[in-house]
Amino acid sequence: MKKLSEIPAGSQVEIVNIDADIKLCKRLAELSFIPGEQLFVVINNPGGYVVVETNGGRFGLPREVADRIIVKELFVQPRYPCSGPRRRKHRKRWLWWRRG
Repeated sequence: MKKLSEIPAGSQVEIVNIDADIKLCKRLAELSFIPGEQLFVVINNPGGYVVVETNGGRFGLPREVADRIIVKELFVQPRYPCSGPRRRKHRKRWLWWRRG
């Protein structure tokens, strides 16, 4: 179990618990953030917002709110493809106008 603010981008999680006062819980429930709901973490900025995607759309949550949402990870997208990091081979480009 982790906080939503600790989850890396590209992960799919499920809400387990919301540790907040009744006012914040009610507001999150209006946005369909309830236990059992699955979220996809789009962006997780260290100093800013956590952007998540649900069936209702995309939402940017402040770090203070994301710290109060307890989730479990369902799927974590690998950082690199299985075959390793792909590198482009840089070709030497010949400039026809600079041949002299």
